[in-house]
Amino acid sequence: MTGRRLIITTVALAALLAGTSTAGAHTEKTPSSVSVSWDGSAFDAGVDSSQPCIKKRKVSLFKRGENGALATGTTDANGNSSFSGLARENGDYYAKAAKRVLKKNDKHLHMCKAAKSDTDAKVRDCDQTTLFDASNGNGSQNIDVDDDMQVFVEGIEAFIDGDGYATSNPPIQLGPVSFGDDIQIVARNSGFFGPGPVSIEPISVQCSTGGGSGSVALDATGVPPGGPDAGGGEVFYDETYQLPVIPLTR
Repeated sequence: MTGRRLIITTVALAALLAGTSTAGAHTEKTPSSVSVSWDGSAFDAGVDSSQPCIKKRKVSLFKRGENGALATGTTDANGNSSFSGLARENGDYYAKAAKRVLKKNDKHLHMCKAAKSDTDAKVRDCDQTTLFDASNGNGSQNIDVDDDMQVFVEGIEAFIDGDGYATSNPPIQLGPVSFGDDIQIVARNSGFFGPGPVSIEPISVQCSTGGGSGSVALDATGVPPGGPDAGGGEVFYDETYQLPVIPLTR
């Protein structure tokens, strides 16, 4: 009996010690997010997380359709990193933040989880593309439309004014666009009041980059006021233009 009691006591003691050695152990994995943007000459990446997980993070830049990282850097105390000196190439770019282990031993594992940017940085021939009234060459003139207007870039809606009233639209920024991309401009009469007068001013497009800007006229005439009325909700203007190569000057 004494032998059996000794064996049972030894096994129980071993189990107790094992439980004690792991009772304080824990794993902490902190979520992170990473973003990337293009400023016309460099890519800026940023890591968002709790304070220990934003600094000294390894961040890499990638281009869609290509293998391997284009550049890798380390975030500063504010979670920021920049990639400059890269050849400017049209494409969609994303960033990845590698995981970082903060503490690791027999009882603790504290780490920052890896992350990938949700939104790509888009590099195009024009960092900003703007539509404006062609009667003014500086890109600041409003586009008067009677009544509603939509703009699509490569089939994706980039602008809409659909309030049913004649509007003087401030210069319309379409974002990054490449030479040769389709810009479709659609204008229609209001659907609120039945047949009525319609018009749209001549339209120019401006291309802006870090290296300069330039503009050309897409439509030098538009639809002047005083023409035939259009039916309620009727499309009276539907034109698609390929963005031409625009010489840029500083």
